[in-house]
Amino acid sequence: MSTQLDVQFNSKHRKSPVPVIDAERCKGCGLCIHFCPKKIIGWASHSNTKSYIPAEVIKDKIDECTGCIACVLMCPDVAISVYSYSQVTDQSLHNSEAILL
Repeated sequence: MSTQLDVQFNSKHRKSPVPVIDAERCKGCGLCIHFCPKKIIGWASHSNTKSYIPAEVIKDKIDECTGCIACVLMCPDVAISVYSYSQVTDQSLHNSEAILL
């Protein structure tokens, strides 16, 4: 089973920023979906352990992220981070050494 993190970091040499949504922390308010200027965030097809339907990054649109951090700023649950992927590897990201924008 792939995790949200696996889906978002599937490209080794990604040049665009990488948004990460903590599905367990998300309460599904939809503010990130509404305010994302590129509309790369949508509703998940599943609920989290708290029975909320969280937001998730749309896999086919992830490369359109500009790193504007509108989603981060709007999230009342602090469930979203946007990472710069140009200076990290898949392994360092999983070890929490990623560089936040």
